[in-house]
Amino acid sequence: MAVGIFFYSTKRRRAFINKACNEGDATGCNDVGYVYQLGIGVRQSDKKAVHYYEMACTAGNAMGCNNLGKMYLLGKGAEKDDKKSFLYTKQGCDGGNAQACSNLSWLYREGVGVGHNHYTALRLAKQSCNDGNADGCLHLGWMYQRGLAVKQSYAKAKEIYSQACNEGSAQACKLDNSIFLTKDNTYIVTY
Repeated sequence: MAVGIFFYSTKRRRAFINKACNEGDATGCNDVGYVYQLGIGVRQSDKKAVHYYEMACTAGNAMGCNNLGKMYLLGKGAEKDDKKSFLYTKQGCDGGNAQACSNLSWLYREGVGVGHNHYTALRLAKQSCNDGNADGCLHLGWMYQRGLAVKQSYAKAKEIYSQACNEGSAQACKLDNSIFLTKDNTYIVTY
């Protein structure tokens, strides 16, 4: 999100980001979608957010594709469609967006819009985590904790949760704090 747009007055902000989008700036289109999704200085409209995210995605903005995938997943601004969610999220990941890769990992892990594939989910979670995405690390830790496509390891899960916690994931902090090593070198999970 272009932070600078928030320093303009509402009217000026709207004109600025709309102009960027209308001139073919894919990031500007994603920003307009975000503004409409959250109702920042405009009347909140998920439908308009979907429209602008689609423009951003079509113009090659990977974050726009990811945002569009989330809207289809949640049925916000468009009819819920897991297959479209998968396709747009994949497009975002293929475009290099680490958050999209994290979300795609979850879709594969849960079998939403695509068949279950824990190995692909693991690969995408590692990729996203290695790119510094806290949610990707959260998914990776979850897979180690559950033993999905990897040997179950509470130690590895705790290490990864700690990394995600340090990167800002409150959920990872909670999970990290729920795994304890006992005196006899066994792990206890408390949640």
